[in-house]
Amino acid sequence: MEDVKASVSDFEPIYLHQLSPEDQMTRFDQKFIFSSFLISDIIFELRDYYRILEIEERRLMSYQSEYFDTPDYSMYNDHHNGKANRFKIRLRKYVNTGDSFLEIKKKTNKGLMIKKRVAVNKSGIISTEAQNLINKKTPYKFSDLIKTVRSQFYRLTLQNICQHERLTIDCCLSLFFEGKSITLPGLGIMEVKKCNIHETSKIKELLKNKAIYPTNFSKYCAGLAILSEKVKYNNFKKKILNINQYENEFERFSESKYSG
Repeated sequence: MEDVKASVSDFEPIYLHQLSPEDQMTRFDQKFIFSSFLISDIIFELRDYYRILEIEERRLMSYQSEYFDTPDYSMYNDHHNGKANRFKIRLRKYVNTGDSFLEIKKKTNKGLMIKKRVAVNKSGIISTEAQNLINKKTPYKFSDLIKTVRSQFYRLTLQNICQHERLTIDCCLSLFFEGKSITLPGLGIMEVKKCNIHETSKIKELLKNKAIYPTNFSKYCAGLAILSEKVKYNNFKKKILNINQYENEFERFSESKYSG
């Protein structure tokens, strides 16, 4: 993680008041997963094109999420089965600022992501306003939902200097479910968020040159597929194999580093 911090030390900063959250509430997303060893190299090639979000002199931010689903994991199954117009509901905590939000994400059959959210107090209790948001904006009722997977990770947020494009790069992901947990230091996760799907992007060209291609990936689905014995995961097997490969590579490097 220290390498990641160092890789953004000379980026020009952008501050929270300069970012408009509303610009990213309706957008097109693309996700990429890769070995965390590549994060510093990727970032090095972006410094002339992006600014980095800085809050209270921090650039690598801590996030926590807690996901809601039905007892039969309807939202997970919709994602697993590739259903269009699917939903994700989570409680997102921005650890460094202390802000928390109840967030709803809807993925349409056109690939558009529509996000709604409402602030939640520091106790994490879901307010009537937040419950009503779920009841009105999703096919689900809050009273029918249960808490499932919890995730923790660190994130860099980069804003394109010339375009309405934002990148997030996540690392050191930990997942928790029903007393089980797993930490994935070998996994890097990038999300490209843009308002115009047809706009060209420096990052896509860079990733293609490194043989990194877009894929569907969800921290929630990964956590449930890896840690639960209650769900089917056939359609996620390839991603799990990729994650295992990155983790094995990270473990081998760590063992060689500290053994000699």
